[in-house]
Amino acid sequence: MAEYPKLRADELPGWSDLGKYLEDARLNLGGPIPLCVNGADKALGTLVRNLGQGDALRVVGLVNYAYSNWRAAALLGQTGNAHQVPLVLRAALEGMLYANLFLRDENWKKRWEARHSSKTAADRFRKEGPAAARAALKKVDHELEKSIKHIIQYLIDFGGHANIGAIEASSTYFANAEDADSGFVVFTQLAGERRRYEATVSILESAGAILKILRHMWPDRYMLLGIENLEREYRLLARIFIELDKASRPAEPDDLTGKA
Repeated sequence: MAEYPKLRADELPGWSDLGKYLEDARLNLGGPIPLCVNGADKALGTLVRNLGQGDALRVVGLVNYAYSNWRAAALLGQTGNAHQVPLVLRAALEGMLYANLFLRDENWKKRWEARHSSKTAADRFRKEGPAAARAALKKVDHELEKSIKHIIQYLIDFGGHANIGAIEASSTYFANAEDADSGFVVFTQLAGERRRYEATVSILESAGAILKILRHMWPDRYMLLGIENLEREYRLLARIFIELDKASRPAEPDDLTGKA
């Protein structure tokens, strides 16, 4: 315990009940929405709500699932639940990878629809589906596939799975000043400014990746709806958001992905 700062039991932060937790989350939710996140939602929403398409309705449903997960991540980031953002963004990106695969390959869509028909079908899809989804995107945009793989790995490391990076990002350890053989773990339920900023960057990166996949899936609709201009505007706002943060703090290694 010697490597941890010392703390007495009576100095521990108070435990908040669910009511206080929700009250604090509501206060955070009432704060200003970053313009770049709002801009990303405008670009995504404009395209997603105009995707009704004949025999691809289940693919559109999957895109809506991914978009709703992205919006849930934006909600969690706004309330301060930054530690849960990677888990939800991972589902959004993986949903988009499947949507792209199923739009291009009817056989894979049928295998997905039938995955619950038997344990064998489920096991085969679970084993082969993710690789097929990555390969389908790689065929149309190798760099985007590589970028999304990098983003998903970052999300897995820092909250998309119960890895040590996720736990360390939300925990602070103390030695018990009154008992050398014990200590305390303080878990931050609602994150502070730094973790919320990092969550916002992940939200913005994921929006960029989703938009790029959608551009490959429906290029005509992307162009006709003017999504390129909306995307350009959100990316400009995102760069300003990041540069303002960098200017406001001492230089430090950037552990964010910076992709897509």
